[in-house]
Amino acid sequence: MTMKQCTSLVGFALLAIAIPTNSEGDTQDSGTARSNIDIQKFLETKVNERLMVVSVSLRTDSNEYCKVDFYENTTIHGTFFVRHYLHGNSRNTVGRTVIQPSKRLQRSNKQRESFIGEFRHLHQATLPKLDSMYIYQYDLYESHKTLKNQLSPENVETIMFQSNDNVCAIFATSPDRRSNREPQSSFDLRIRASDINAQHQQPCLRNAEEFLNSLKQEKGNFRVPDMETLKRCKLRCEQQSSCNPGHST
Repeated sequence: MTMKQCTSLVGFALLAIAIPTNSEGDTQDSGTARSNIDIQKFLETKVNERLMVVSVSLRTDSNEYCKVDFYENTTIHGTFFVRHYLHGNSRNTVGRTVIQPSKRLQRSNKQRESFIGEFRHLHQATLPKLDSMYIYQYDLYESHKTLKNQLSPENVETIMFQSNDNVCAIFATSPDRRSNREPQSSFDLRIRASDINAQHQQPCLRNAEEFLNSLKQEKGNFRVPDMETLKRCKLRCEQQSSCNPGHST
């Protein structure tokens, strides 16, 4: 990584690292951008249906493959979801480097993991809306859920931007501060799979790009993925039986 790339990443990452870990003392101006943020609304599910969300990294030089999440039983307190890691090249778009995922990002070559997301407020949204979730990894044993790490979350995922129509959002993901892992944040665009082919898809992406452009920090190698990249990620999941549950919103 070059010095310029490192500087850009550090500057952008400060947005997530500087977020307080509790909701006390929230004196920031709400603003239009913050008033749109509502993680429960973005991950809202219907009865007996799963919500499919496609995720692609914002970094143009990222070696992170695309991810697909399936959410169910979202409440005001949290949600359950299965995350699928789609290994291999996921980008062939102009201006984006195609790189195989590193061993570190392959998470030991796991293809999927199950999580419980506990919703929190970390100063991005306007109360009483929530903006973040602490995700805890769990195992499924005979139709009941067992937490692997009950004392400490796997990661903290926070919405930095959310479109007015709740179609897409920019998430910052960082390790829990109590963990021993390096405090490196990642940023990705997440979009509801059912909206990828909808007519309002482009305004959503344009608004996300405008959010990036509005940041005072140098945007550097961060760019909102185009719709073709998101379509390919969705298609990769649909073509793999292990990633396609057959019924999602």
